[in-house]
Amino acid sequence: LPKAVVRGGYGIFWLPAGTEQAGTEKRNSTARVSTPFVSSLDNGITPQDRLSDPFPNGLIPLPGKRFGFDTLVGQDLTVFVRGEHEGYTQHWNFNIQHELARGLAVDIAYAGSKGTGLPATIQANQLPDEFLKLGTALNEQVPNPFLGSVAAGPLSRPTISRGQLLRPYPQFTAVSFNTINVGSSIYHSTQLKATKRFGRSTIALAYTLSKGIGDSEAVVGWLEPSGTPGSFQDNYNRRLDRAVNAFDVPQRLVLFYTAELPFGKVNKWLGNAGKAGWLVSGWEVNG
Repeated sequence: LPKAVVRGGYGIFWLPAGTEQAGTEKRNSTARVSTPFVSSLDNGITPQDRLSDPFPNGLIPLPGKRFGFDTLVGQDLTVFVRGEHEGYTQHWNFNIQHELARGLAVDIAYAGSKGTGLPATIQANQLPDEFLKLGTALNEQVPNPFLGSVAAGPLSRPTISRGQLLRPYPQFTAVSFNTINVGSSIYHSTQLKATKRFGRSTIALAYTLSKGIGDSEAVVGWLEPSGTPGSFQDNYNRRLDRAVNAFDVPQRLVLFYTAELPFGKVNKWLGNAGKAGWLVSGWEVNG
């Protein structure tokens, strides 16, 4: 087409190393431990520790490395996954711009992106789905095989729940694979714009039709409005979390303008005002 311009582009952007929410860590430190407060052993039905004596078994001492892999038994475990690769996003666009008349141009564009290996959180100690059919039997108290091996916390009691023993790692209260790169996203958009120039002024109307879908937005707080990191609803079926992004705007219509103020050199007012004319020249308003 005469007076037409065709543009296109493609790029890959790798996430910075260690991308994660500020204030979080990817690994546990044996120089820092926390003693949990056990409010109940049966999901709040029966109170356990009281505020008058919140840690009846004392505080967990710093273990160092003398216990090897048993160092953090009975506690929450946050794991750094060895060999993890950083995620990346692919971006592409295609645009056709055509001048319909003097000073009037239209743009038609398609733009998209795809996120691969985005940071997410995996709760590796989730109860396997095949045991959910046990229902309330999961809360039944059974003899604790870890008694004597755990200093404090819910796994230090004579009995623990049946559900705890059926977890993949029953010796830990929780096992988190923090910021593991398993998330994904996809975005497609059609963008239309008409621009009209009037001398030194411009007015434009832009319309965007788009859709963004992802599965890890809710597990890395800095990608969503709430700012609260969590985990997948079901680690065994992560597709349940694949949905339209919270920040998705399916349709957007914008009218904007730029106009040069008629003051100063070669303009209607204050054109011969000398130095004062230079001060008021070149100013614009936009909105």
